[in-house]
Amino acid sequence: MIYDSNLPRLPLPELMECIDEIKGLIRPLVDDACWQKSCIAADALTMQAEQLRKDLSDYRSKLPHGSSWIRPFWDESYLSNRASLPLNSNYFIELRTDVSTNIDDVHVKLSDFLLALCRQFQLSAAQKLPVEIVQGNSLSMDQLNSMLYSRVAALNSDMLVPVLIHGQICISVVCQGYWYLLTVSDISGQLVASNELADVLRHIRVDA
Repeated sequence: MIYDSNLPRLPLPELMECIDEIKGLIRPLVDDACWQKSCIAADALTMQAEQLRKDLSDYRSKLPHGSSWIRPFWDESYLSNRASLPLNSNYFIELRTDVSTNIDDVHVKLSDFLLALCRQFQLSAAQKLPVEIVQGNSLSMDQLNSMLYSRVAALNSDMLVPVLIHGQICISVVCQGYWYLLTVSDISGQLVASNELADVLRHIRVDA
């Protein structure tokens, strides 16, 4: 994002370190004879790999600071793969209730979460998120842009199309197999009140 130009380039691993790591990874998986053959093959690869590393180094040097030399290769392999894609699912957040919690509280919690997510999207689109700092070093915020893209099918390779967050925001909700489209902000981007969204979610639950 706006601070990425100040970041160093992603480092390129040293060739011999990679070869030694490959040998170490293979060792627990094979017997002594097979491991010896693997070591000979890995050492023979060194001469060929040296030119590959040089090509990668030249390619990396032409990229802007803060960018990843791995990203273009990943995007190409990911977007050009024509195999069926699984539906993206992420269960890192689960809203639970216990015996002392009224079921209506679930709608309030979900409403607060959805509105917080919308605010995060707005800040990311405006590039106003604070830079992450770990041990005094700034981290690249580029991957947050991935939240603002949708994958769209194309002839030879799919495209990543930006999702416009400016203006009115709508979200889709699935409940019992039914899809609902909710408008959660006005045209200026001002989000609705949490209790209003909770009422709509409560109505959806009943309707579905």
